[in-house]
Amino acid sequence: MDRNLLKRIFLSFLGFIGLFVSLYLVLKYRAELRLLYSSPYALRAYMEGWGIYGPVLFMGLQILQVIVFIIPGEVTQFAGGYFFGFWYGLFYSLVGITLGSAFNFFVARVLGKPFILRIFGKERVERFVQLMESTQAKGVVLVLFILPGFPKDFLSYVVGLTRYGFPYFLLVSTLGRLPGLLLSSYLGDAAALQAWKEAIVALGIGALLFALGMWGRRKFLSRHSNLKIPGSDKGGPPSSGSPPEGV
Repeated sequence: MDRNLLKRIFLSFLGFIGLFVSLYLVLKYRAELRLLYSSPYALRAYMEGWGIYGPVLFMGLQILQVIVFIIPGEVTQFAGGYFFGFWYGLFYSLVGITLGSAFNFFVARVLGKPFILRIFGKERVERFVQLMESTQAKGVVLVLFILPGFPKDFLSYVVGLTRYGFPYFLLVSTLGRLPGLLLSSYLGDAAALQAWKEAIVALGIGALLFALGMWGRRKFLSRHSNLKIPGSDKGGPPSSGSPPEGV
C-alpha cells in the first residue's frame, strides 16, 4: 500500500479519535463545563485548586472551547486576565486558541469535506468555501476573522477545506482574534486589580470598535447576501455569540 495513503489513513484516524474524545468529554461532563464556562469567577475558583498546573488546565479549556465551538470563549479569555494577569492571560489564551484552531484546520484538511459537511451542513459550508476561494474577494479570510458576528472556530474548520496553507491561516486567524483577546485579557486583569476606571475606558473603546465592526459586517453581508451564518437559524448548531444574519 502507498506510504502517503497509509499516512493519510493514520492521520484521519487520529483526527477522528481526537474529535470523538472531545465530544465525549463535553457530553459526559456537560454539567460541570456549563458551570465553569458560565462565569469567569467560577473558572478561577476551579483553577486555583490545580496550583502550578492551572495554566495547563486553562490552555486545555481554551483548546476545548475552540474545537467544540458552541462553548463561549469570552468567559475563558476574561478569566485568563483575571487569574493570570494581562500578559500571562493573553499568552495562555493565545496558545490554547492557536492549538485548538490548528486542530480544527487539520481535522478538515485530513478528514475532508464530506466529514465537515455532515457536521455543519452542506449549504453553509460550501458558501463560505466558495467565498474564500473567489479571486475577486482578496483578503476575505482575514476580513471574516476580524469582523464580529462570524464564528471564528467554525471558520477554522472551513479554511482547512480551501487552498490556503496552514501558515497563512495561522497568521490571519491570530490577527483576527487578537483585538478581542487583548480586550478580554485587559478587562479580566482590571477586574482582578479593581481598576474600574481603566476597565470602563477599555469597555468604551471596545464598544466603539465593536460598533465599527458591526457596521463593516453589514456592508460585507450586503455584498455577499448569499452567506448563511452558522447559528443564524434553527436548522444548525448555534455559534458562540453570533447574532442573527443581517443584525
